[in-house]
Amino acid sequence: MDGLLIHTRVGSGCRQLREARITEGARHLDSPHDPQARWSTKRDTTWSGYKVHLSEDCQADAPRLILQVQTTPATAADNATLDAIATGLRERHLTPAEPYLDEGYVTAEAIAEAAGRGTQIIGPLAREELLAGQGRSRLRP
Repeated sequence: MDGLLIHTRVGSGCRQLREARITEGARHLDSPHDPQARWSTKRDTTWSGYKVHLSEDCQADAPRLILQVQTTPATAADNATLDAIATGLRERHLTPAEPYLDEGYVTAEAIAEAAGRGTQIIGPLAREELLAGQGRSRLRP
């Protein structure tokens, strides 16, 4: 039943209901009004559309400014966007020495790549890597 969408007529309009879980949101057209919008879920949040990744300057002695905005399909993994974000900031000479990232961006590979550029990522390692044991062996000497 995965991927099944049920449409029901309510009065003079049509309402879309989801039945079961859509497992391959990247392949399913979610809106006839925006063919690039996709359905996605992250933890307890479900939405149709896109993801927005914001890079903010958080210096204590300066105003907090949004330095970069990156929009991706809703189905894109957060860590798949990290390289484009880092490149955009680097091109404008805005690379932070210590970017604070949430779990969706922090992988052992991302930490190693950032260290090679002289940047130290601050944030929790992705749950999947901790469970698989991948992060521990790469991060410890």
